[in-house]
Amino acid sequence: NRSPKTGFRCVKYIDPIGDNTQDKIKLNNRNFNTSADVTADEFGLLAKIYDYDANKDLDPKIITEDYQPHLPEIRQEIIEINTAYGGERFEINMLFPRDSRKAYDAVIWFPGTGAMGRPEFDPNVNTMEAAYVREFVNAGYVLVAPILKGMYKRRNIDRQGRYAQRDMRVQMVKDIRRSIDYLQTRNDISMDTLTYSGLSYGAFMGVYVLCVEDRFKAGLLYGGGCISGNPLPEVDPVVAAPFVTTPTLMVNGLYDPIFPHELSQKPLYEAVGSAEKHIEIFESGHCPTPRLAIEFSKKWLRGKYRSE
Repeated sequence: NRSPKTGFRCVKYIDPIGDNTQDKIKLNNRNFNTSADVTADEFGLLAKIYDYDANKDLDPKIITEDYQPHLPEIRQEIIEINTAYGGERFEINMLFPRDSRKAYDAVIWFPGTGAMGRPEFDPNVNTMEAAYVREFVNAGYVLVAPILKGMYKRRNIDRQGRYAQRDMRVQMVKDIRRSIDYLQTRNDISMDTLTYSGLSYGAFMGVYVLCVEDRFKAGLLYGGGCISGNPLPEVDPVVAAPFVTTPTLMVNGLYDPIFPHELSQKPLYEAVGSAEKHIEIFESGHCPTPRLAIEFSKKWLRGKYRSE
């Protein structure tokens, strides 16, 4: 599955190089936030920042019911609804397999930071994120991709500083919750199997989503872990992790340089409070191959929903 654009470089040195090139490389590992001392009452107060007026009118508008010129096996709906804040509106992309089922298992998708640099959501492009999206639909799921605050056509916002980051992340979570409000108005989506799925940035953000949103029946976190820096506690995943009760699957790469296995992935997994959790490690870099990751996820979900 190697992309034609992926490879390696060779070099031929004209002059001899120094002996120090044989020295061991020291990694300057970041300091990851791996523990937090927060009581249930304290967390309850922190989590109130994600509350919103759920009875606010969605005012849904169908932009298109069948848009996907490049992927004939996918039917793409685009719907626009009201946000839970600031009088804004945002789009929800729904990607359906072209078959005749009346009710679908749906996965709500929270992408990685690549979505903060691209102008449009496009499942046909050659990116890791788009490959995950296609694999979910090929596996028979409806992939629900809201255009979250700070991403794609909504990317041009101030995100500099702790408080700007906090505000953006809170609005992202509210966008996810409003998307569920909309799905509940439809008769072609099974709410009994509604699943959260996040990639990288969306994986660690999923910890807070799963804490505050009990309509998800399972959570899939790809390429996530504890984060570094100095985030405010209301958006630090390790603060929320002990209060996750939703069944959670983490899928990670053993050689991930962004969220290292020992320093970041394992501490987050150990902190997750769900009685039903699993971490699957692939011999990969930051994010495992989409096909393998989704195949494993589908088996895990099938076992979970059959047992209920």
